[in-house]
Amino acid sequence: MIALAVAIAAFVISIARILVTNSSALSTLVWAEDGLFPLCVKAHNVVSCTVDPFAGYFLFLPRIVAWPVSLFPVSTWPAVTNVTAGLLAALASAAIYVLLRRRGVGLVTSIFVSLLPVLAPIMGFEAINAIGSSYMLLVVVAALALSLPPQGKFPTVLYGSMALVTALTIPSSVVLLIPLIVLAWRRIIPRRSSLIVGALLVAGLVVQAVTALTAENQRQVTMSIASLRSWAEAMPTAVLTTWPGSTELLPSGQLGLGTALPFAGIGIALVVIVAALGIWLSVRGDDIATGCGLLLLVGLGLGALPAIAGYANNRYYVLPLLLWTAALLIGLDHVINWRTNWVMGAITVVLVVLWVPSFGASPFRGNSEPQWPAMLANAQAGCEKDPTAPATVMFTPNWPFADAIFVGPTSNVVPCRVIR
Repeated sequence: MIALAVAIAAFVISIARILVTNSSALSTLVWAEDGLFPLCVKAHNVVSCTVDPFAGYFLFLPRIVAWPVSLFPVSTWPAVTNVTAGLLAALASAAIYVLLRRRGVGLVTSIFVSLLPVLAPIMGFEAINAIGSSYMLLVVVAALALSLPPQGKFPTVLYGSMALVTALTIPSSVVLLIPLIVLAWRRIIPRRSSLIVGALLVAGLVVQAVTALTAENQRQVTMSIASLRSWAEAMPTAVLTTWPGSTELLPSGQLGLGTALPFAGIGIALVVIVAALGIWLSVRGDDIATGCGLLLLVGLGLGALPAIAGYANNRYYVLPLLLWTAALLIGLDHVINWRTNWVMGAITVVLVVLWVPSFGASPFRGNSEPQWPAMLANAQAGCEKDPTAPATVMFTPNWPFADAIFVGPTSNVVPCRVIR
């Protein structure tokens, strides 16, 4: 029953954060890939669209979810996409609650950590209630599951399936090999199970590698220490999102800081400290402490890997902050021996009150331009004038941008029959 309550709460919170910023979102807002992927399925078929690379890699989960969305009339997509994204958040939060309780984490801590993917302020910058960002939910669930395996029999088949789906969805899931290796070495999970889950994870990563190497529109990757350094230096800016008003989302998609940091090296120092603490806990701690250490390391890797090949986009800080916050809360729950639920409840209340000012999604995320009904009416009017001409469909936030290149079936330019 509590897991169901957590799911309902996550669903409501996820959608409410959009509605606080844009009260008409359920009738006007279709966010980027949340509309592009179902449009592909409607224009072609689910198989060809699922295997079509996007940004140069395989993106399994959002592609599969696009199929049921595509079955609804195009005019209803604002409501359908937002409700679907809320349901994904509900499933992720319920899964986190169940796996933490099975690991022996306290009730209050399990509930709060399970709601972090919808409550954390940084989610509101761009990632909240977006099907295209559902890979973040998937990775958080996978990282918690593999770092804090349940007591008793290890669910090899279930965890192996989860690892495969995660690897088929996002290449940076390679860092999930870290908890598998460490926990097998520490004999916290059976080595045979670790090999099976690891093999399925690697199988998914092989698909990612083949996709990246053979995609017609390959992702431009330039490995750069400068990019990694830039990401690390901006880490305190991301951490300060937990203090509402200290940061803002710039038009470029990067995080801007209201007050200048004392010196840039503080970010690098923070990353080094997190890495050192993660290694120490993973090697020397008990089962729970080891899990917390692994969450620190996995979070670090999930942020650093895409950053080293790109730039300090706000999305590259979401997973580190979610997993580091989870590690901190689970660690506190583990070491507090007196009235644990009361103490953790007080911490939860303080954080929730602190985060209330940042509850609404950012204007960038909640923006409803172009408004879906008006955009769709204009596209349909163009089709009435010339039924043989293709229709161009745009999504929030006025996306695809001018530099978008679509070479496969995935495209915002479709036959008129698709939008009728």
